[in-house]
Amino acid sequence: MVVKVYGPAYGSPKRVLVRLIEKEVEFEIVPIDLLKGEHKDPDYLKLQPFGTVPVTQDGDYILYGAIKTEESSSPLEDGAKNARTNRMPQGRECGAKEC
Repeated sequence: MVVKVYGPAYGSPKRVLVRLIEKEVEFEIVPIDLLKGEHKDPDYLKLQPFGTVPVTQDGDYILYGAIKTEESSSPLEDGAKNARTNRMPQGRECGAKEC
């Protein structure tokens, strides 16, 4: 299944697109024209009840916003293989007073 990214061709949806390209995830862009009010369309509000962009959809999994996509450990991570990533910093560990 192809990941869908809903939003305008400018602004915060580009963060999502860059992340998907980095992860080599196949995606489709679904344009939402904010100036025409398409983000307030009833069909769009079923995906994102607050009418904000971007929305990223992978099957039944839906993410709101660009930053959430960057921090997520969703099916979008690691090429849509449903893998969780290790978010611990690499290298030496340090306590509160050590670094």
